[in-house]
Amino acid sequence: MGLDDSEAAVLAALLTGARFSIESPERVEPDDLSVRTVSLGSRSPLLGRPVTGLALPGGAGEATILAVVRGDEAFVDPSTVSVLQAGDRLVVAAPRRLHEALEELGG
Repeated sequence: MGLDDSEAAVLAALLTGARFSIESPERVEPDDLSVRTVSLGSRSPLLGRPVTGLALPGGAGEATILAVVRGDEAFVDPSTVSVLQAGDRLVVAAPRRLHEALEELGG
């Protein structure tokens, strides 16, 4: 899968932890939200499961998988990954309070 320049720039920003500004009618503190990479180890409970419909900590809408990185290939549409494998890295947007729970999913 190839990425155009704008997609590559967005993915690079996400993978390097770039900060984003969020505009919303509700008050959201930008420092409360971050993009994090979670590496899946051999004991992750997510192995063998499809990305689509995956329950992440915090409930629906709290944490979102933005991309899956497998080896040197990035899937910017996570739903195109059939099942998760050991060594996959999930690029996840989530409130900081969920970081510890997300790391535990890494196994």
